[in-house]
Amino acid sequence: VSSGSSARYYSPAGILLKTINNYSRGNPDIAMAVPDDNNIWIADRTSGLLRLKNMTELSFLTLPGPVSNDAISITTLNGKTIICGGGIDASWNNLWKPFNVSVYENNSWMLLTSGINNDALRAVIDPANSNHFFVSTWGTGILEFDNNTLVKNYTDANSGLLNIIPGSPYVRTCGMAIDNKGYLWV
Repeated sequence: VSSGSSARYYSPAGILLKTINNYSRGNPDIAMAVPDDNNIWIADRTSGLLRLKNMTELSFLTLPGPVSNDAISITTLNGKTIICGGGIDASWNNLWKPFNVSVYENNSWMLLTSGINNDALRAVIDPANSNHFFVSTWGTGILEFDNNTLVKNYTDANSGLLNIIPGSPYVRTCGMAIDNKGYLWV
């Protein structure tokens, strides 16, 4: 019996054998639980797919997909898909989400991170070279990637981008486009 915050496993005689009401990774939000021999499979709205092996060993099963469930934008071109996992609030203020960009190509996912950056908002892929792309951030400017490796971070210190509070992480960029001559517009 699954009921959101818990799952209970009963014997055919109605004896409670197991209660699952906490995980090592937060609180359960169970959509469904199914017994299979001495295992329980759990579909959790927050944690994804879990297996309780032999009623004792809980494991989180990561399926192929973006590394994070945070997604503010998706861009795709020539078999490459980029999902930006930053964000802003309704008043366009920073959410300060750690920089994470999930890249799908060649049938696999990769996570791009950058410790000093946050709130990745949009990506644009160079139509002339899909290994070359840019990611806008709401605070630390624009990041340029080549072969999924960060090659440059454009800020107010090294480009024409402006900072709304000099010396602070407020080089806010969002929409971008590359024109037919290869120029990046922000």
